[in-house]
Amino acid sequence: MEITVVLFIIAGMFSIILPNNVARLKNANYEKTISELTALSQASIDYFILKGSWPSSIAQLSPQFMPYALITSPFGTNYQIICFDNLVTVSVLIPAGIAKKNPQGQLLVINNQGAKDQIEISKTVQNDISSRLTYDLKNVY
Repeated sequence: MEITVVLFIIAGMFSIILPNNVARLKNANYEKTISELTALSQASIDYFILKGSWPSSIAQLSPQFMPYALITSPFGTNYQIICFDNLVTVSVLIPAGIAKKNPQGQLLVINNQGAKDQIEISKTVQNDISSRLTYDLKNVY
């Protein structure tokens, strides 16, 4: 009898704790995915600026522009990169309902694909070049 009461108390605690931890894990994976999308788009722009052409695959970004190639998201789906003219778009499919409305402002787009949501970040080269300053050090004494 007493063991049954203890088991019910433990089961009750797990029923409260487990869903909360699952939601936190999904949110952490979502935030990591957004960070990786941003890193991939920036590495693609850096590649374009240095080489004068877009990378044909994510693997070309490693190791010069990224320490390692981010091919798979924390949700187990592959990142896709699309480059055209002066625009790069990096996208990935994630489970539906996890994506939040525009934490990256206008850069993040969420498209429902049924059981999954496609999230994408687009950047242009002009926007990135104009936001960076470079300096040449000459005759510094």
